[in-house]
Amino acid sequence: MKSLLLPDLGEGLQEAEIVAWSVSPGQTVQRGDILVSVETAKALVDIPAPETGRILACHGQAGEVLRTGSPLVDYETDPTASQTPIELDHGSVVGDLPEHREIHDEGTLIIGRQRTTPEGFEVLHGLRRQMARNLGKAHQQVALVTLFDEVVVEKRKHLLARVLKAIVVACHHEPALNVWYHDHPPSRRVHEQVRIGLAIATSEGLLVPVLPTGLRRRHEWEEAITQLRHKAEQRELTPDEQHGATFTVSNFGMMGGRFATPMVSPPQVAILGLGQLQRRAGGQGWSLPLSLSFDHRAVTGAEAAHFLSILSQRLAR
Repeated sequence: MKSLLLPDLGEGLQEAEIVAWSVSPGQTVQRGDILVSVETAKALVDIPAPETGRILACHGQAGEVLRTGSPLVDYETDPTASQTPIELDHGSVVGDLPEHREIHDEGTLIIGRQRTTPEGFEVLHGLRRQMARNLGKAHQQVALVTLFDEVVVEKRKHLLARVLKAIVVACHHEPALNVWYHDHPPSRRVHEQVRIGLAIATSEGLLVPVLPTGLRRRHEWEEAITQLRHKAEQRELTPDEQHGATFTVSNFGMMGGRFATPMVSPPQVAILGLGQLQRRAGGQGWSLPLSLSFDHRAVTGAEAAHFLSILSQRLAR
């Protein structure tokens, strides 16, 4: 008997949630057949059979969370079939994993069984579970300060694309906002390129895909925004499209609300919230509320104010 363990799915992810099984005990599978679909904080992943053989046992049910290295299936091989290991798209070899079994008790779910939840409560899964953990950690780790302002814009058309372009300019003028911060020891990494993560709300939870760098013209920004929104809604984002942001934008004003205190996502040090546009009295332009949250361990108030000043100047043109 052999055991297939949950492989390293890349991006530093140490766990995955079982979405659906494609096989059951007693079933014969061919090398490369999909055994199970799992969901990480980054993407949906289909895990193939590393060898041809017969399934003896499937570990875990839909909704359970397993740690990397936990057993997925037990199987016996067909000695007459070719048994070259199968590789996942990210390069991790499924058929050649270390014999490591770790029982990890963290959060609501643990390997192989579910904690008892209070009556009337439901366990969070997938994106919502990961979002809850990430924001909890961010709240504990970041010295959060929010600076509020408003800018008058003449037109509302193409506004998000104009804001994104202005952020790139403002970060070049005030690079302290385009930084990753490390706490032990206190240190920072200033980035030359501005990689903007755009928060997108989906029915499953919040995703923050990263816009490509090197965009210059307004239509390039708009095309990139449209493409990432579509991919986020369809859960087709690749890990690379969700990794490496140096600054985040939350356009919560699309749903309502004028000001907020957006949460900074470490190792980033800043996030800009865009509130709901309001027509000015007399019909002379539109008022755009801005909420800039920053990590005061890495960004001074003067630097944050300078960033907002540059941003407002660009948008008011």
